Amino acid sequence: MSHEEELPEFPLSIFRGSKDAIPSTADAFVISLPAKIEDSLDWKAPRETALKLSGLKIVFELDFGLFKSLALPLDDNMQFQSLSLACRELRKLVQEIEISGVILGYIQAEELFELRWTESEREGFIEWAKSKFEIDVKPELAAITPEGRLLLKLYALEIHAHFLNLLGDELVDSCPTLLLIDCTNISGSLENLLLHSQELFEPIECILKNSGFFTLRPILKDLDSGECIELPSNFPEKRMGVLVPSLQKAKTIDEYHKLLQLLQSLEGHELFAIPEESINTSWDELEWLFMGSAPTNLETNRSIKGFIAAGGRVATLSELPSFHKELNL
Repeated sequence: MSHEEELPEFPLSIFRGSKDAIPSTADAFVISLPAKIEDSLDWKAPRETALKLSGLKIVFELDFGLFKSLALPLDDNMQFQSLSLACRELRKLVQEIEISGVILGYIQAEELFELRWTESEREGFIEWAKSKFEIDVKPELAAITPEGRLLLKLYALEIHAHFLNLLGDELVDSCPTLLLIDCTNISGSLENLLLHSQELFEPIECILKNSGFFTLRPILKDLDSGECIELPSNFPEKRMGVLVPSLQKAKTIDEYHKLLQLLQSLEGHELFAIPEESINTSWDELEWLFMGSAPTNLETNRSIKGFIAAGGRVATLSELPSFHKELNL
Protein backbone atom coordinates (compact mmCIF):
# COMPACT_ATOMS: atom_id res chain seq x y z
CA MET A 1 0.00 0.00 0.00
CA SER A 2 1.36 3.43 -0.86
CA HIS A 3 0.22 7.01 -0.50
CA GLU A 4 2.31 9.88 -1.81
CA GLU A 5 3.74 12.09 0.95
CA GLU A 6 3.56 15.82 0.29
CA LEU A 7 7.13 17.10 0.30
CA PRO A 8 8.14 20.40 1.94
CA GLU A 9 9.07 23.43 -0.15
CA PHE A 10 12.50 24.05 1.34
CA PRO A 11 15.78 22.46 0.12
CA LEU A 12 16.12 18.81 1.12
CA SER A 13 19.77 18.89 2.13
CA ILE A 14 20.47 21.84 4.41
CA PHE A 15 23.88 21.93 6.12
CA ARG A 16 24.30 23.50 9.56
CA GLY A 17 27.94 23.91 10.55
CA SER A 18 31.16 25.61 9.48
CA LYS A 19 31.19 27.05 5.95
CA ASP A 20 34.63 25.47 5.55
CA ALA A 21 33.14 21.99 6.02
CA ILE A 22 30.10 22.08 3.74
CA PRO A 23 29.62 18.59 2.23
CA SER A 24 29.26 18.21 -1.52
CA THR A 25 25.79 16.76 -1.06
CA ALA A 26 24.39 19.94 0.51
CA ASP A 27 22.25 22.28 -1.54
CA ALA A 28 21.69 24.90 1.19
CA PHE A 29 23.71 26.40 4.04
CA VAL A 30 22.54 27.78 7.41
CA ILE A 31 23.80 31.23 8.42
CA SER A 32 23.23 32.21 12.06
CA LEU A 33 21.93 35.67 13.03
CA PRO A 34 22.51 36.73 16.69
CA ALA A 35 19.04 37.76 17.91
CA LYS A 36 19.09 37.58 21.71
CA ILE A 37 17.79 40.55 23.68
CA GLU A 38 21.34 41.71 24.43
CA ASP A 39 22.45 41.45 20.77
CA SER A 40 22.78 44.62 18.69
CA LEU A 41 21.22 43.03 15.56
CA ASP A 42 24.28 44.15 13.64
CA TRP A 43 24.32 41.47 10.98
CA LYS A 44 27.01 42.82 8.68
CA ALA A 45 29.21 39.71 8.99
CA PRO A 46 26.46 37.13 8.24
CA ARG A 47 25.20 39.41 5.45
CA GLU A 48 28.67 39.37 3.84
CA THR A 49 28.83 35.58 4.22
CA ALA A 50 25.49 35.25 2.45
CA LEU A 51 26.47 37.57 -0.38
CA LYS A 52 29.75 35.71 -0.99
CA LEU A 53 28.23 32.24 -0.87
CA SER A 54 27.93 30.73 -4.33
CA GLY A 55 26.29 27.56 -5.56
CA LEU A 56 24.21 27.08 -2.42
CA LYS A 57 20.84 28.28 -1.26
CA ILE A 58 20.69 30.27 1.98
CA VAL A 59 18.75 29.55 5.17
CA PHE A 60 18.99 32.11 7.97
CA GLU A 61 18.78 30.95 11.59
CA LEU A 62 17.62 33.42 14.24
CA ASP A 63 19.51 32.71 17.47
CA PHE A 64 17.05 33.91 20.13
CA GLY A 65 18.52 31.64 22.79
CA LEU A 66 15.23 29.76 23.09
CA PHE A 67 14.27 28.84 25.72
CA LYS A 68 16.62 28.51 28.69
CA SER A 69 18.59 31.63 27.71
CA LEU A 70 15.55 33.91 27.81
CA ALA A 71 15.96 36.32 30.70
CA LEU A 72 12.25 36.58 31.46
CA PRO A 73 9.16 34.31 31.42
CA LEU A 74 7.33 33.75 28.13
CA ASP A 75 4.46 36.06 29.02
CA ASP A 76 6.70 39.13 29.35
CA ASN A 77 5.54 41.52 26.63
CA MET A 78 8.71 43.69 26.48
CA GLN A 79 10.82 40.58 25.93
CA PHE A 80 8.54 39.41 23.14
CA GLN A 81 8.65 42.84 21.46
CA SER A 82 12.45 42.72 21.54
CA LEU A 83 12.46 39.32 19.82
CA SER A 84 9.85 40.56 17.33
CA LEU A 85 12.18 43.41 16.42
CA ALA A 86 14.77 40.87 15.27
CA CYS A 87 12.12 39.27 13.05
CA ARG A 88 11.33 42.63 11.48
CA GLU A 89 15.04 43.30 10.91
CA LEU A 90 15.27 39.96 9.13
CA ARG A 91 12.42 41.00 6.84
CA LYS A 92 14.55 43.98 5.78
CA LEU A 93 17.60 41.79 5.21
CA VAL A 94 15.81 39.35 2.91
CA GLN A 95 14.76 42.19 0.63
CA GLU A 96 18.33 42.20 -0.69
CA ILE A 97 19.26 38.53 -0.18
CA GLU A 98 17.22 35.65 -1.59
CA ILE A 99 16.72 32.92 0.97
CA SER A 100 15.09 29.48 0.94
CA GLY A 101 14.00 29.34 4.58
CA VAL A 102 14.24 30.75 8.10
CA ILE A 103 15.05 28.69 11.19
CA LEU A 104 13.15 30.16 14.13
CA GLY A 105 15.30 28.42 16.70
CA TYR A 106 17.26 25.35 17.80
CA ILE A 107 15.49 23.99 20.87
CA GLN A 108 16.12 21.22 23.37
CA ALA A 109 12.89 19.20 23.43
CA GLU A 110 12.65 18.94 27.21
CA GLU A 111 12.37 22.75 27.45
CA LEU A 112 9.05 22.65 25.61
CA PHE A 113 7.47 20.74 28.50
CA GLU A 114 8.69 23.06 31.26
CA LEU A 115 7.49 26.54 32.26
CA ARG A 116 8.74 29.35 34.45
CA TRP A 117 5.48 29.95 36.25
CA THR A 118 4.07 33.44 36.69
CA GLU A 119 0.73 34.36 38.20
CA SER A 120 -0.81 34.84 34.74
CA GLU A 121 0.49 31.43 33.57
CA ARG A 122 -0.86 29.88 36.76
CA GLU A 123 -4.30 31.37 36.13
CA GLY A 124 -4.06 30.36 32.49
CA PHE A 125 -3.37 26.74 33.43
CA ILE A 126 -6.36 26.59 35.78
CA GLU A 127 -8.70 27.96 33.09
CA TRP A 128 -7.17 25.72 30.37
CA ALA A 129 -7.57 22.53 32.46
CA LYS A 130 -11.19 23.42 33.24
CA SER A 131 -12.23 24.35 29.72
CA LYS A 132 -10.34 21.60 27.90
CA PHE A 133 -10.55 18.60 30.21
CA GLU A 134 -13.09 19.69 32.86
CA ILE A 135 -10.45 19.28 35.55
CA ASP A 136 -10.27 21.78 38.41
CA VAL A 137 -6.69 21.81 39.69
CA LYS A 138 -3.96 24.30 40.56
CA PRO A 139 -0.41 23.85 39.16
CA GLU A 140 1.15 23.21 42.58
CA LEU A 141 -1.36 20.41 43.29
CA ALA A 142 -1.17 19.03 39.75
CA ALA A 143 2.54 18.35 40.24
CA ILE A 144 1.75 15.75 42.91
CA THR A 145 -0.02 13.18 40.70
CA PRO A 146 0.90 11.48 37.38
CA GLU A 147 -2.29 12.84 35.78
CA GLY A 148 -1.49 16.33 37.01
CA ARG A 149 2.10 16.20 35.80
CA LEU A 150 0.85 15.18 32.37
CA LEU A 151 -1.53 18.14 32.39
CA LEU A 152 1.35 20.48 33.24
CA LYS A 153 3.42 19.11 30.35
CA LEU A 154 0.59 19.42 27.84
CA TYR A 155 -0.10 22.99 28.94
CA ALA A 156 3.57 23.94 28.72
CA LEU A 157 3.76 22.46 25.23
CA GLU A 158 0.75 24.48 24.09
CA ILE A 159 2.13 27.70 25.59
CA HIS A 160 5.51 27.26 23.92
CA ALA A 161 3.86 26.42 20.59
CA HIS A 162 1.69 29.54 20.84
CA PHE A 163 4.75 31.67 21.63
CA LEU A 164 6.64 30.27 18.65
CA ASN A 165 3.68 30.74 16.33
CA LEU A 166 3.40 34.39 17.38
CA LEU A 167 7.09 34.87 16.61
CA GLY A 168 6.66 33.06 13.30
CA ASP A 169 3.88 35.47 12.35
CA GLU A 170 6.49 38.25 12.39
CA LEU A 171 8.61 36.53 9.74
CA VAL A 172 8.54 36.65 5.95
CA ASP A 173 5.67 34.86 4.23
CA SER A 174 7.64 34.09 1.07
CA CYS A 175 9.69 31.18 2.46
CA PRO A 176 9.21 28.31 4.91
CA THR A 177 9.78 28.76 8.65
CA LEU A 178 11.59 25.85 10.31
CA LEU A 179 12.05 24.88 13.95
CA LEU A 180 14.87 22.53 14.97
CA ILE A 181 14.12 20.37 18.02
CA ASP A 182 16.76 18.10 19.58
CA CYS A 183 15.03 15.19 21.34
CA THR A 184 18.27 13.51 22.46
CA ASN A 185 17.83 14.22 26.17
CA ILE A 186 14.08 13.74 26.52
CA SER A 187 13.21 10.47 28.21
CA GLY A 188 9.45 10.09 27.73
CA SER A 189 8.17 8.28 24.65
CA LEU A 190 4.86 10.17 24.89
CA GLU A 191 6.59 13.56 24.84
CA ASN A 192 8.67 12.47 21.84
CA LEU A 193 5.56 11.33 20.00
CA LEU A 194 3.61 14.54 20.65
CA LEU A 195 6.34 16.63 19.03
CA HIS A 196 5.43 15.00 15.72
CA SER A 197 2.10 16.83 15.76
CA GLN A 198 2.03 19.05 12.69
CA GLU A 199 -0.97 21.13 13.77
CA LEU A 200 0.63 22.27 17.02
CA PHE A 201 3.24 24.47 15.36
CA GLU A 202 1.57 24.97 11.98
CA PRO A 203 2.60 26.59 9.66
CA ILE A 204 6.07 26.13 11.20
CA GLU A 205 7.80 22.97 9.96
CA CYS A 206 9.32 21.09 12.92
CA ILE A 207 12.55 19.24 12.19
CA LEU A 208 13.29 16.66 14.90
CA LYS A 209 16.60 15.10 15.87
CA ASN A 210 16.79 11.69 17.60
CA SER A 211 13.06 11.57 18.29
CA GLY A 212 12.88 7.79 18.63
CA PHE A 213 10.11 7.53 16.01
CA PHE A 214 10.34 7.15 12.25
CA THR A 215 8.79 9.78 10.00
CA LEU A 216 8.52 10.59 6.31
CA ARG A 217 9.18 14.25 7.09
CA PRO A 218 12.69 15.78 7.03
CA ILE A 219 14.87 15.15 10.09
CA LEU A 220 18.02 16.66 11.59
CA LYS A 221 21.04 14.32 11.45
CA ASP A 222 24.52 14.54 12.90
CA LEU A 223 27.46 14.64 10.51
CA ASP A 224 31.18 14.54 11.34
CA SER A 225 31.40 18.22 10.39
CA GLY A 226 28.04 19.50 11.63
CA GLU A 227 24.35 18.71 11.14
CA CYS A 228 22.16 18.26 8.10
CA ILE A 229 18.42 18.60 7.47
CA GLU A 230 17.36 15.94 4.99
CA LEU A 231 14.71 13.34 4.25
CA PRO A 232 15.17 10.06 6.17
CA SER A 233 16.38 7.10 4.14
CA ASN A 234 16.55 4.08 6.46
CA PHE A 235 13.23 2.52 7.44
CA PRO A 236 12.34 -0.69 9.31
CA GLU A 237 11.21 -3.67 7.26
CA LYS A 238 7.92 -3.99 9.15
CA ARG A 239 6.13 -0.65 9.04
CA MET A 240 4.05 0.02 12.12
CA GLY A 241 2.81 3.45 13.16
CA VAL A 242 1.30 5.16 16.21
CA LEU A 243 -1.36 7.81 15.79
CA VAL A 244 -0.26 11.18 17.18
CA PRO A 245 -3.48 12.61 18.66
CA SER A 246 -4.55 16.17 17.99
CA LEU A 247 -4.21 18.26 21.14
CA GLN A 248 -6.88 20.56 19.72
CA LYS A 249 -9.42 17.72 19.38
CA ALA A 250 -8.63 15.78 22.58
CA LYS A 251 -11.49 15.83 25.08
CA THR A 252 -10.19 13.79 28.01
CA ILE A 253 -6.83 13.35 29.68
CA ASP A 254 -7.55 9.61 29.64
CA GLU A 255 -6.78 9.60 25.90
CA TYR A 256 -3.17 10.45 26.73
CA HIS A 257 -2.93 7.90 29.54
CA LYS A 258 -4.07 5.17 27.15
CA LEU A 259 -1.57 6.37 24.57
CA LEU A 260 1.20 6.18 27.16
CA GLN A 261 0.16 2.62 28.05
CA LEU A 262 0.11 1.76 24.36
CA LEU A 263 3.65 3.03 23.89
CA GLN A 264 4.78 1.01 26.91
CA SER A 265 3.18 -2.11 25.40
CA LEU A 266 4.95 -1.49 22.10
CA GLU A 267 8.33 -0.73 23.68
CA GLY A 268 11.18 -2.17 21.67
CA HIS A 269 9.32 -1.99 18.35
CA GLU A 270 10.35 0.44 15.61
CA LEU A 271 7.42 2.77 15.08
CA PHE A 272 6.39 5.57 12.75
CA ALA A 273 4.72 8.68 14.18
CA ILE A 274 1.50 9.33 12.23
CA PRO A 275 -0.06 12.76 12.96
CA GLU A 276 -3.85 12.59 13.25
CA GLU A 277 -4.27 15.63 11.02
CA SER A 278 -2.30 14.10 8.14
CA ILE A 279 -3.08 10.37 8.15
CA ASN A 280 -3.86 10.44 4.44
CA THR A 281 -0.36 11.68 3.58
CA SER A 282 1.57 9.60 6.12
CA TRP A 283 0.67 5.97 5.54
CA ASP A 284 3.21 5.17 2.82
CA GLU A 285 3.82 1.40 2.99
CA LEU A 286 2.34 1.33 6.53
CA GLU A 287 1.04 -2.08 7.63
CA TRP A 288 -0.26 -1.33 11.13
CA LEU A 289 -1.67 1.78 12.81
CA PHE A 290 -1.91 1.75 16.62
CA MET A 291 -4.03 4.11 18.73
CA GLY A 292 -4.44 4.62 22.45
CA SER A 293 -8.20 4.71 21.94
CA ALA A 294 -10.61 4.99 19.02
CA PRO A 295 -10.75 8.61 17.83
CA THR A 296 -14.02 10.48 18.26
CA ASN A 297 -13.38 12.92 15.42
CA LEU A 298 -15.48 12.15 12.32
CA GLU A 299 -12.82 13.21 9.82
CA THR A 300 -10.16 11.10 11.54
CA ASN A 301 -12.45 8.07 11.51
CA ARG A 302 -13.03 8.51 7.79
CA SER A 303 -9.27 8.59 7.19
CA ILE A 304 -8.79 5.43 9.25
CA LYS A 305 -11.52 3.67 7.28
CA GLY A 306 -9.68 4.69 4.11
CA PHE A 307 -6.46 3.23 5.53
CA ILE A 308 -8.24 -0.05 6.32
CA ALA A 309 -9.85 -0.13 2.88
CA ALA A 310 -6.39 0.23 1.34
CA GLY A 311 -5.21 -2.88 3.20
CA GLY A 312 -3.99 -1.38 6.47
CA ARG A 313 -4.64 -2.87 9.90
CA VAL A 314 -5.65 -0.94 13.02
CA ALA A 315 -5.53 -1.74 16.74
CA THR A 316 -6.28 0.26 19.89
CA LEU A 317 -4.72 -0.40 23.30
CA SER A 318 -7.62 -2.65 24.33
CA GLU A 319 -7.31 -4.67 21.11
CA LEU A 320 -3.57 -5.31 21.35
CA PRO A 321 -3.89 -8.62 23.26
CA SER A 322 -5.79 -10.09 20.27
CA PHE A 323 -2.67 -9.60 18.13
CA HIS A 324 -0.15 -10.52 20.81
CA LYS A 325 1.48 -13.41 18.92
CA GLU A 326 1.25 -11.80 15.51
CA LEU A 327 2.99 -8.63 16.69
CA ASN A 328 5.45 -10.46 18.94
CA LEU A 329 4.52 -8.27 21.93
